[in-house]
Amino acid sequence: MKIFVGHSFDDRDSTVISKFLEFLKSREEIEVITGERAQNKSVAEKVRDKISESDAFTGIFTCDKKINTGTGIFSREKDYTTSNWVIQESGFALARDKPIILIVESGIYKFPELQGDLELIYFNRNDLERPFLKLNQVIDSMLAREKVIPAGPVSERLQPPEGTEEIEEKKEALTGKEDAFKKYWEVLDTKDPAAIRKAYETHLVPALSSDENEKLEWKGITLRLIHSLGDSNAFRELVELTEMNKDKPNVVRQLAIKLRHMGEYEKAKDKYLEVKDIYDITNESDKANIVDCYIEANKCAASQGKYDEAISSLSRLLLEDDFKGQRAQLLKGLADISKDNKDMKNFFVYAEGCLDIDPTYTDLRFNLAYHYSAEGQYKLSFLHYKKLTDTVDHPIGLNNLGVQCNELDLKGKSINSFYQAADYNITLAMANLAGRYLQQGFMEDAGKMIKRANDLSKDGIEVHGNVGYVKNQLDSILKEEDDKEREILVDAEKERRFRVNYTEAFLTDKTVQPDHFEGIWDTKWGDIEIFFNQDENTIRAEQQTELGKIKNRLVTIEGTIKNLSGVYSIKVVVTTEWSSGPTEDTVYKATGYMLMNTDDDTQIEIMEKAEKDEMSMLNWQKR
Repeated sequence: MKIFVGHSFDDRDSTVISKFLEFLKSREEIEVITGERAQNKSVAEKVRDKISESDAFTGIFTCDKKINTGTGIFSREKDYTTSNWVIQESGFALARDKPIILIVESGIYKFPELQGDLELIYFNRNDLERPFLKLNQVIDSMLAREKVIPAGPVSERLQPPEGTEEIEEKKEALTGKEDAFKKYWEVLDTKDPAAIRKAYETHLVPALSSDENEKLEWKGITLRLIHSLGDSNAFRELVELTEMNKDKPNVVRQLAIKLRHMGEYEKAKDKYLEVKDIYDITNESDKANIVDCYIEANKCAASQGKYDEAISSLSRLLLEDDFKGQRAQLLKGLADISKDNKDMKNFFVYAEGCLDIDPTYTDLRFNLAYHYSAEGQYKLSFLHYKKLTDTVDHPIGLNNLGVQCNELDLKGKSINSFYQAADYNITLAMANLAGRYLQQGFMEDAGKMIKRANDLSKDGIEVHGNVGYVKNQLDSILKEEDDKEREILVDAEKERRFRVNYTEAFLTDKTVQPDHFEGIWDTKWGDIEIFFNQDENTIRAEQQTELGKIKNRLVTIEGTIKNLSGVYSIKVVVTTEWSSGPTEDTVYKATGYMLMNTDDDTQIEIMEKAEKDEMSMLNWQKR
């Protein structure tokens, strides 16, 4: 997937922009394309071309200039404008109907509300973990939508999970026919229409010969799937099959599913409603199928922009006595339609109602927990992830439970959940664990976890993009620490060499002469005159400097000399003459070592340590 990233080129934003770009580039499935520094007031033609050629657009909006908002006493200079250049790029991407992700720094005043297929992520540049998590979720969603197999009419796209979900459900009941369906399923994975058609005839027909209805249903499923994979005759055959079997709802239903996948929502809706009339409403086992047809028909209506109509239609069924036993199923349908139409308020209501009646809808509980988290409802998200993972084996749920534990400051439980998910080879959980190791400084453990995740690719397991991101973080941290280590060693060697020389100067039989010290020295506090008492081998200096009309600074140095070495203390006091009387403020206190140079009496090497500072290596130069 190609993602064009529009962003500011201001030097103040370079660090945060680089972090977002590094994160995006760490996803192997993504090719990151960037623009160029603005040269005029419109989007350059070659930038427009890049956006047009991309699959999606990401705009990073950073704070630009401070502005006054409000009036009078409510006026404040706390809000910011943002880059008009990136806004223009976003507008161009929107006009080209590109999926859009807007990454917006907190504090931008009245951020433009672009209409369209977009995701909005707010961030604080001092805390990027949460926006990175949200960005990762959005990208995963985009990639899932992109993984389609074009075939047949341009309007049709077959996503691997869609169109095969009911097959997975049916496999649970295929007792005694496992071998035939295993062979059929293996051929289905080849996505070769001719091979799949042959597999149906060779493997399924013999296995299903005693059940004509099931054999016809699977013929419909096969025709529906191979049409999506490029067999242009399969749709006509499917229509003919349903015409010949109008009294068999499971056969006719395949045409309804096919029409929905083709985007023929009005025809699909009518077909679903036709199918529900074929089932026997007096038969309790058929009622679930009837309700399912109602749900699918209203999903088609919602896909046509008739969302309110779809919700109202399904809601009325909740009041019908015939479907009292299907209330949970109806509420799940309402929840799915609400979620698909981004009506999260109603989604939460319907989903909670459904799960309260029937807690076995694990996929719905996962989605509920996920969207609670996206809305910042971490306690509710935690509750549902906990219920989910306590009830069934759900590795992704365990990973997400770990995220919620972290949000709620349950650090130990967070790590434990990630570990449990990692035991199922969930590489995202491994990336999360590695990230926690990095935060605590356990670099070796982070490296081992990253290697463990990457090694899974040898077994055909897809490695989550976050693993690459954390690997980049680790590499960056290790490089920074290597550089810092070199600096530390250089500084430590300087200090060690000074101490060795000081020891020699302390133990030597040579002594310093008075004129070596007497005079004015250039120090970090300016020119200071030092006096040497030869009888006591001590030095002293008091240098007062005016800092302004009411302020002056007094630097006091006292020390003792032994041979060619010395120790001293320094104190800097600033006095302010207020009308109510003077105040004194000690701004600096330190102790230090002095090392005299017999070859050059105009230099004194200094090693000084302030109360809360690192050791400083200095030089005093005689004037």
